[in-house]
Amino acid sequence: MVLERYSLIGILFSSGLILLNLYLFRKGKLRSSTFSLWVIIGIAILSASSFPMLLSLVFSLLGTEILISAVTASSFLTLLLLVFYLHYRINDIEDKMMKITALASLSKYRQEETKKEEKRVGF
Repeated sequence: MVLERYSLIGILFSSGLILLNLYLFRKGKLRSSTFSLWVIIGIAILSASSFPMLLSLVFSLLGTEILISAVTASSFLTLLLLVFYLHYRINDIEDKMMKITALASLSKYRQEETKKEEKRVGF
């Protein structure tokens, strides 16, 4: 079985993506959810590149007859999902920052009240 050029490129890209993902996860730079997401994406690319006949399933699902149309459509949908995921994570981080800010403000207020009370009592 001779692989076509795009299949070889896809296999090399997905292998590099999975290896980079493993390296960053072992270094503690990625959380498990991010690691899982990119491993799934890498495996999907590896599967589609290794077994081009799987792309015929994508063709039938998307209703396209040409490879580039199917790849473009599926890439666009994947990018939309990634943008949604990034937006979700940004909102989650903003919520955590608001909670931390509120806690820091409350702590500072309590320290100031304690200092005022100490001055009033005469400590």
